[in-house]
Amino acid sequence: MVTITGGGTGAGITAAGEGRSEIAMASREIKDSERKLYSKNNFQQFFIGYDGVCIVVSKQIYDAGVKSITKDQLKQSTLGKITNWKDLKGPDAEIYAIGKRRWLGNQGYFQ
Repeated sequence: MVTITGGGTGAGITAAGEGRSEIAMASREIKDSERKLYSKNNFQQFFIGYDGVCIVVSKQIYDAGVKSITKDQLKQSTLGKITNWKDLKGPDAEIYAIGKRRWLGNQGYFQ
């Protein structure tokens, strides 16, 4: 029997580490603290691929001049250091981003 639930990387690692699931998916590597915490349970990590992230902008922003964004610019915008599209060759308008909490959190995605 296979049961699939959501909850994020931390929930998956915890469930597998505590033995409540036999397999879990994670969008990051296991932290040293997690490895140490669950080492007695034969807890192992196997890398099988990358988690893809797609960045899109509205047609209005694209048509106004934002044709590409560097990784650093994206990082700076998610950290709140770039807050206006004009800093990215776009219109004089505030950047309004929608995404998962892990993406838009105070520390940003690219730590």
